[in-house]
Amino acid sequence: MRQLTQFDEEALASRFRDFMQAEGIEATVSPSAEGRFALWVHDDAHLGDARDLLARFERDPDDPEIRARLEEVWRARRDRALGEAEAMRRFAELHRAHQLAVQLRRAGPVTHFVVFALLGFALMAAFFTDGDPERVYVHLEATREALRGLEFHRLLTPVFVVSGLPHPLAVLEVMLGVFWIRTLGGPVERLDGSLSLAVALILGAAISTGLELALYGTSVGGPMGAAASLFGYLWLRGRLDSTLVIRLRGDVAFWMVAWFLIGVAGPGGGSGLPRLGVGLLVGFAWAVLRTRRRHGALR
Repeated sequence: MRQLTQFDEEALASRFRDFMQAEGIEATVSPSAEGRFALWVHDDAHLGDARDLLARFERDPDDPEIRARLEEVWRARRDRALGEAEAMRRFAELHRAHQLAVQLRRAGPVTHFVVFALLGFALMAAFFTDGDPERVYVHLEATREALRGLEFHRLLTPVFVVSGLPHPLAVLEVMLGVFWIRTLGGPVERLDGSLSLAVALILGAAISTGLELALYGTSVGGPMGAAASLFGYLWLRGRLDSTLVIRLRGDVAFWMVAWFLIGVAGPGGGSGLPRLGVGLLVGFAWAVLRTRRRHGALR
């Protein structure tokens, strides 16, 4: 690095530095001990060309050709600064999206309760009843007699009943129920709150149990209705609300339908269809109401 010259004004020194940069010569301006501004050429091999540019610049700093070359440098610098600012903005958006995704994946208390209750009752029914799951499920199933006895909690508890344990398809239904409720319930609860999720699940469970009692005289139960509510909610709301921060992947619908078919083919057969249908309808109604409420709040 070699000093080429000094200027009295920093603006003039910076202008000449930019002109040199336009001609492919890198230079730096720094204050000198004399109170002036020294211009340093980075590569000594460019000193000869730098002196020629200096002589041209000193003759007429406002030469149209010099101004044109400076405009090119300033435009390129401005574009580069805008590009860097846009890159930083996108990085910040990606970071916020990642933080939001991490937060949404965390399950709340309602999701945890449903998951652990479903898994816990299934484990007790499969492994701690000497081959008789009814010893557990008799306390969860709903009957007309139980409701007449004011045991209204039995409208909700059939969600945790999986018929046919320890049949492999029944075990698969439990595992898929746990998976889907945890996967879909966590984001929904973080997005809309625990109370909203609890109301939707309670409403779906109560209507499903009532319909099963009307059709069969007893409850069939199972987690499929709760998972169907979550799926229906996210699927429809994602189409109604363009501002929704979470979206179902395209393959989720395929795997949910596959699970529904497995459930129908399981030990309970088609008796689970009422709970499945009610779950979807509750999810759809919930999506419509939440979307209208959000759009109304934004007006």
